[in-house]
Formats: sequence, C-alpha cells, structure tokens
Amino acid sequence: MHQAYDGPILLLPRFDDFDPGEINDHTGPVVIPLGGDAPQRAHFIRLPPIAWRSLAQVLSEHGAERGKASLLARESDGNLAVLQRLCGYEERPAWIDSMPSAERMALLLVDAWSPKNPFDRQVIKALGADPEALERACTVLANREDTPVKYSPPFWRWVARTDVWPYLERELLVNESLLDRFEEVMLEVLVRSNPRQHISQEESIVAAVRGEIQEHSSLLRAGLVTSLLYISKSQSVLSGVTTGHLRARRVVQRLLEPAWQRWVNLGTDLEYLALAAPAAFLSAAEFSVNHGESGVAASPDQGGLFRALGHLAWDSDHLARVVHLLADLASHEGENRIQDSQFRGGPIDGIFRMLHPWTPQSRATCGQRIELLRAVFARRPAVGWRLGLAFLRDYSNLIFTSLPGEEGWASPLPPGTTLNPASDETLA
Repeated sequence: MHQAYDGPILLLPRFDDFDPGEINDHTGPVVIPLGGDAPQRAHFIRLPPIAWRSLAQVLSEHGAERGKASLLARESDGNLAVLQRLCGYEERPAWIDSMPSAERMALLLVDAWSPKNPFDRQVIKALGADPEALERACTVLANREDTPVKYSPPFWRWVARTDVWPYLERELLVNESLLDRFEEVMLEVLVRSNPRQHISQEESIVAAVRGEIQEHSSLLRAGLVTSLLYISKSQSVLSGVTTGHLRARRVVQRLLEPAWQRWVNLGTDLEYLALAAPAAFLSAAEFSVNHGESGVAASPDQGGLFRALGHLAWDSDHLARVVHLLADLASHEGENRIQDSQFRGGPIDGIFRMLHPWTPQSRATCGQRIELLRAVFARRPAVGWRLGLAFLRDYSNLIFTSLPGEEGWASPLPPGTTLNPASDETLA
C-alpha cells in the first residue's frame, strides 16, 4: 500500500538526460511536462489553454497596467511562449526554420485562411506557396509547445501576428517579387474578384442569401489589408528608403479610383488603407469628391470614408485636410443628408466633433482648431453657417471615435511602431 502524500506536487523540467525510471514511492507525485507534440496515452493529462481573463488578472496583479495586461493576454491566446516574446523576449523561435519559407511568408501576408475555400487556396498559390504544404506545416506546428498557429475551424491563423512579424518582416521586405505578387493579390481580392461591385446593395443581399456569391474568406481579406498597414509601418530601412511605406502608397493609389462604387465596396477596408498611406488616401479622396456625380460625394454610403477620416483626424498633420475634405462633402450634400452611426448628420457633425471646444476628437491645440474654423467659414460660407448652428445646439451626447493605438482600439500594428509617420508625400 502506498503511503498518502500531502506535500506539494513536484513540477520537473524536461531534461534530455532525465530518466523517469528513477521515480519511486519515496519521490512523491511527479509531473513531467512533455509538450504538445507528445503521443497521447491514457495516463497523460492534456492541459487546456489558459483563459485570457485569468492570464490578464495574473499579469495585472504583478505590475502590468490593466489595459496592457488585457491586450497581452488576448494576443497571446494563453500561449506562454508567445506571451514571452510579446513581452520582449528576443530569442529567435525554433519553429521558423522548420516551416518552409514560401509557406510562412504566405501565411504572414494573409494572417488567416481556410483550406476548404477554393478562393483562399488561389491566393496562397498566387503568393508562391503550396496550399497543401501550408496546411501540413500548420498541422505540424500546432502540436509544438511554442506553436505560433492555431486552428479555429475552418481557419488556420497565427496565434498573434504581432509575435511573428518582427522575426519575418526583413525577410519579406527584401523579397521584391513576393511584394509584387502581394500587390496584385490585393487588387484581385479587394477589387477585381469582388462580385458585389457591379450590382446594387439589394441585389447583393439577395445573391448572398441564395448562395450565388462566392468569395474569399473575410478573415483573409482583412488579413491582407492589415498586412499592408504592417508593411507601411515597418521599421526596416533598405538602401536608405523605407520600402514598405512606398509600397503601401502605391497600393493605395491603385486601389482608390474616383468612382464612388469603389469606395463603397472597400467599406471598412478604407480605415486600414488610410492609416497605411494617409497622404495618398487624402489625395485620392479629394480628387474623388471633386469628380462630379460619379465621385464619392454622390455615394449613398460614406460610412467607411467617414470612419477612415475620423482616424486620420487624430494626427494634427492631417487634420486640416480632413476638415476641408469634410467641408467639401458637406457642400455637395444638398437635401439628401447622409446618416452614419459615427457622423450622425453627415460631414458637418464630423467637423463639429473634431473641433469641439472641450472634447475635440483630435490632438490639435485650441488655437489650431480656431484657425481651422475660420478657414472653413472663409472657404465654404454656407458650410460654415451650418457648422456654426451645430455649435449652438446641445450636443451633450457626443459619439467618440477611437484613438488609434490606445485602449479600446484593437491596433493591428507590430510593437514599437507609430501611427503618425511623416507624410508619405515627403518620400516622393
């Protein structure tokens, strides 16, 4: 009969020369960590992932600011190896060299993909990788103790792309041919293969219900747009030129045609395009606004554009262009007022919130905001009059835009990057 043991459980690290046969009755209960790649046996216990809320609480209790603790816990998805790297542990992960270069680069750019979606598979091929090889690599990596990927049916995706990006960005940026393919894939996925761009919104809804619209996974589409943002903010500098920033500017210029249908179909993607190349985005928007009845001023849905401008307004370098662009939109409104959840009465309300006296949705100083108001009154008197009336109303229930990079806004940027780079026009 074994004697009852009421001491602590012993957690032993796994050493190459450790002999489990040395364990005996006098040793007490022993827990030997084997890792996720160990074969499953009856007496093995597979531990579930750590719940992110519990992990966030532990991090907060040990000194991490609550918002930062919550962000780290969510991004690591309970994986302690990933958490280490997100906290600054710089050792190159062993899994990188075990995954073929073409496949890891393709997954880096799409972030998530479904092997069951033929359109997703076409994108993986277009990026120079083999979908079957990528699926096998993801399956193998998922069983590693420090796995960087996870399977959320039907998608394979990174646990946290902010974890892997610093290790792979230079390999990506020196590969001009891959970046060229990425640029064409962006155009194909966001524009050319979009079956909704040539039909009305009502027809699009009916076609989706009937199953007549087949397209790329929404996660893959979002991953591509976010990759462009990552590339634009990359800290790697090659031959004295920030290659990623120039690449992002060119993609944005190619994507944003004057026709309002293009802006409507891009929808929420506009927010990421604006942050990737602010000056190029504003130039394209200004050109489209002044493009007559076919431009974005005639669009029945300007929500995506409004939200993108709301993000850019936080940067005082872009605020003046944003305000004048909204004033131009307001001058084209006519009686068909455009409603939006963030810009309740259209562009007038957008300007009002950005230049508000005590809760401005921008970083501009009081003096800068006053000068902008004067400029709007001088340039667009009719718009200025409506804006003045807005300031006289009771606006106690303001709706706030999110400040990129702060708590409440899920920043897709790699650690250490900024959302307020020098204007991309300075690199021309």
